[in-house]
Amino acid sequence: MAKLIDTVRKLAYPLREDRCYTTIGRHPETDVFLPPEKYSAAVSRFHATIVASKGGLYLIDHSFNGTFYPVDRAGPIEPTARVVNAYSTNTFTHQKKKMVHGWASHLLADAEQYGEAVPRMPGYVEHGFADVDDIEYLLRMLGNDEQKELLLPVAREMTTETILAVTPAHRFLFLF
Repeated sequence: MAKLIDTVRKLAYPLREDRCYTTIGRHPETDVFLPPEKYSAAVSRFHATIVASKGGLYLIDHSFNGTFYPVDRAGPIEPTARVVNAYSTNTFTHQKKKMVHGWASHLLADAEQYGEAVPRMPGYVEHGFADVDDIEYLLRMLGNDEQKELLLPVAREMTTETILAVTPAHRFLFLF
C-alpha cells in the first residue's frame, strides 16, 4: 500500500486504493487531510493530487504556493524541484473552458478577448477559478482515461522512498 509519511509529525497517510487518484490539502474532503491548525496556510485547500496511471504514480500540483518533488529531508529546496502547476498549462485551461457552463464561459471568453478582468461571480476569484471548482473539474478529468493523459505531461513521476514538500517546512516521505 502506498502512503505519505509526515517527516516531522510521523503520521502516515495511506493513498486511496479504490480509485486512481488521491487528493492532498487542508480541505476536510481531501483524502490526505492536512488540518489548518497543524499545517500552515501555505498549504492550499486542494494542494496536489497523486494519480496512478500507466503503471506509475504521478504528482500533480494545483496549489498557489507550489509542490516540490523530489527534495531532501531538510535544508533548502532547489527551484527545479517545483512541480509544474496543472492549471497554468494551455491544455488544462483550454479543456476547462470547454466545460464551464453557458453564460460564465462567455463572460470569461469576452473578458479575456478584450483584456478585462474576469467579473466576480459565485465560484470565481480575480485570478481565475476558485480551487474548489478546479478540483471538481480535475476529478472529472481523472475519471476519463483520455483526459487523464492530458495531465501527465505536467506531472512528476514518483518513486518510492523519496520526499515531497507541500511547503519547505511540510515534507512527506513517499513509500509504496
